[in-house]
Amino acid sequence: KSLKFRFIVGFATFILVSLVAVSVIATMSIIRTAEEFAEMQGIPVVQKVSSYIDGDKFEALTKTLDENDEWAEETRLWMLNVAESVGCAYLFTMASVSGTNFRYIIDGSCDPSDEENFSACGDSEDLESWGEAPLKALRTGELTHSNFEQQEGWGWIISSYVGIKNSKGKVVGMVGCDFGAGDIVHKMKSEIFRIILISIILITSSI
Repeated sequence: KSLKFRFIVGFATFILVSLVAVSVIATMSIIRTAEEFAEMQGIPVVQKVSSYIDGDKFEALTKTLDENDEWAEETRLWMLNVAESVGCAYLFTMASVSGTNFRYIIDGSCDPSDEENFSACGDSEDLESWGEAPLKALRTGELTHSNFEQQEGWGWIISSYVGIKNSKGKVVGMVGCDFGAGDIVHKMKSEIFRIILISIILITSSI
């Protein structure tokens, strides 16, 4: 009985250790897939938008915040067409106010009639919970992307960013593109649950 007990305990321990290892590997694999998705999908979008936007006109708009600006409306409609063609959740531009406080400048995510999701020119947002990626894009102008993460009020997303520069090369804003990551998170939880369930069955059957 003692030998059998030790065997069961050893086997159960082995299964539990294997469970943890496989769960970690599965989770890391899904995270890498999410990051690759952001690079393949989000980065080309923000590059395309930043290349299209006139940096000098954008800088002027950050000062006037004129919702009736014709150039801004033309750009918004163009961005909306891009967003719909790639299927992203949000496509927007922002400019810094101070610290982690930003203003939306042009939101190409949806029609202004969608009051729940549309951000008007001048609407403020604290990016403290958004991580380092958007702040780095505005600070350096470089392409950046986040890991998939849950943002308050927005759910699980993967984001890509790049700076907007004026004719003098100064970074005057940024373009952001978000893809929903809810399905990826759901898949990760399902895989981990499946691994746990199989491990429990193996441990139970060995007793």
